[in-house]
Amino acid sequence: MRIKIIAMRYPIGPFRLPERLFPKPGCSLEEITKEVSEKLLLPYGDKIEVEYVDFLSEDMERYPKIKELVLNGILDLPIVFIDGELSYSGALYIPAIVEELETRIGFGG
Repeated sequence: MRIKIIAMRYPIGPFRLPERLFPKPGCSLEEITKEVSEKLLLPYGDKIEVEYVDFLSEDMERYPKIKELVLNGILDLPIVFIDGELSYSGALYIPAIVEELETRIGFGG
């Protein structure tokens, strides 16, 4: 099971995000993504793989449609894909991600 999280390292420019999304001063979406990854990997181990893609990096050239949707305000960062399907936009809500993983993997915690 592959989880891809597209986010941004710093809340800058037209993409400034509300401070409430950053639980610690100076905390970036990249750091939040790492914390989410660690929390998800604990119960699922090698059954899942979590990848972070920085919205401001050249890696986004692989996702032109997603980039366009964010720039046009249709999707909000962070964006979560599970097995290539868009699952969430605008939040990294661990309980919802865990619930979806349990449904897909087939076991509960």
